[in-house]
Amino acid sequence: MNQDNIFMPTDNRAPIFQIIVLVLALVFTTKFFQSTPLEVIFFQLHAGFLGLVLLFLIAYILSLVTKRKTINKTVFYFIMLIFFMPIYSAYRSNVEFGQPFFYGLASQRGWLMLGAGVWFYYIIISKKISLSTIERSFLIMSLASLIVFSFFYLTFDPSQLTGEESFARMTEDRGLRLKFQNFFITFGALYYFIKYSIYRRPIDLLIFLTFLAFIVFIVQG
Repeated sequence: MNQDNIFMPTDNRAPIFQIIVLVLALVFTTKFFQSTPLEVIFFQLHAGFLGLVLLFLIAYILSLVTKRKTINKTVFYFIMLIFFMPIYSAYRSNVEFGQPFFYGLASQRGWLMLGAGVWFYYIIISKKISLSTIERSFLIMSLASLIVFSFFYLTFDPSQLTGEESFARMTEDRGLRLKFQNFFITFGALYYFIKYSIYRRPIDLLIFLTFLAFIVFIVQG
């Protein structure tokens, strides 16, 4: 098999694999489970994801150098930020506070998240994945957000709160508030509103109203 086409949909199974990879990437890049009851487990897995991003960046840079390809200026800018900012911050922390250099680097690992953007750019520009597959992945994340977050709201027991949780709190005017990543909820509402506006299908209207109900009655914002 041609190595350049390893992520292309050569058969019916390929798009499913691509969607799984994209969904996992979206879960970690948007910190989907941060500020939820699964936060502790999520951060352990998130560290592994950042390691994979670092390996991709190294392989991507080596590929550009060995093949003598010209790098996109915007991509180059982000790659410079990813590597320069942690090193500079670690150096300043070491000089000012005597913090070990490695701890400084570890504390700035969030900059690696920009590498996920470089990966998305790479797979789109190189046509290793189609925009329709990305669209399907976003829709899966939207429906998953609606189902998972609704489940948490319906099953979470407020009496379990100790006041130290970062993902939940009780308020006098709005009751139980859970801090979730609502990006895909908003995407789903807009997507199905546009689809209904174009095709006028009742199912699109029903799904749109479901997302809207979540935003109005649960998110309340």
